This record gives sequence, structure tokens and C-alpha cells, in this order.
Amino acid sequence: MSALRKATAEDALTLTRVMDRINQLTQDDLDKVGAWDGLRELSSQTNLDMIDTGAENIALDNNGNFEATADVYVTLNYGPSNDGASFSDGYIATIRGHIAQDAVEIDGVSVDVSSFYE
Repeated sequence: MSALRKATAEDALTLTRVMDRINQLTQDDLDKVGAWDGLRELSSQTNLDMIDTGAENIALDNNGNFEATADVYVTLNYGPSNDGASFSDGYIATIRGHIAQDAVEIDGVSVDVSSFYE
């Protein structure tokens, strides 16, 4: 990957496409790239609420690659569903990918759950 750079006004369409793809990631998507493992371990049943990034969190290179940071919001559930406890939490993810033809492809996702253990 060549050096990443801040996006410019000329990158607006690309940024929109990357943001849309990241913000539409599902729990299954995270599982496919191995990013769900750390979240799964946080509770007996962890559920993805949403992933959110903005244009200011995306860096591009001149070859169609990108790296972004995003907020990953989850609900952590403990105990049986009828009388267990749950709470919401958020973690930071680093997402790497590339644009191939007209598709935004996600190559890897890493979610930092270290704050849960502090």
C-alpha cells in the first residue's frame, strides 16, 4: 500500500462510498474477517447495534486503498434472556480495504476491546 493521505474535495464520491460500506457492516461481516471474536468474548451474547464512521476518519492512497477508524456500538448481555442484565458499550475499530471496480471491499477489521478490561 502506498502512503495514505487525507482526503480532498475530489475524493467526495469515494469517501461517500467507503463510509456507506463501513456503516453497513453487519455482525456476519465482522465474523467473516475475524473481528467478531474479541467482541463475542465480552458477554454471553454480544449484539452489534451499529458501526459509524465519517469522512474525517478515512485516509486514502492513490491506488484505491483506504484505512478508516469507526465506532462500533454493541449491546452486552449477561445471564438468561428473561432476567439477565445488558448494557451498551462502544469500541474503536480500524478498517482497511480497497476499491475494486465499483465495489468497496473490506480487507480487514480490528476492534480494540482493551478498554473493557481496564
